[in-house]
Amino acid sequence: YMKGAQAAAEVINKAGGINGEKIVLVAGDDACEPKQAVAVANRLADQDKVIGVVGHFCSSNTIPASEVYDEAGIIAIT
Repeated sequence: YMKGAQAAAEVINKAGGINGEKIVLVAGDDACEPKQAVAVANRLADQDKVIGVVGHFCSSNTIPASEVYDEAGIIAIT
């Protein structure tokens, strides 16, 4: 999935980005472990300051991570 997202971001960024802003992709690996998913979600929210998330792939991770995203006001698509 990341290669497709990178290709799309490259095309969009070459065309000027979105509202003049470049897309920056940030990867995270939750290893399909709920505790790791929460750690990744917190990093994405607090350190990386993302505005959207595509993932988590394991449903056991999606639920606890989504609570982090909800509190931070981050859109998540799983």
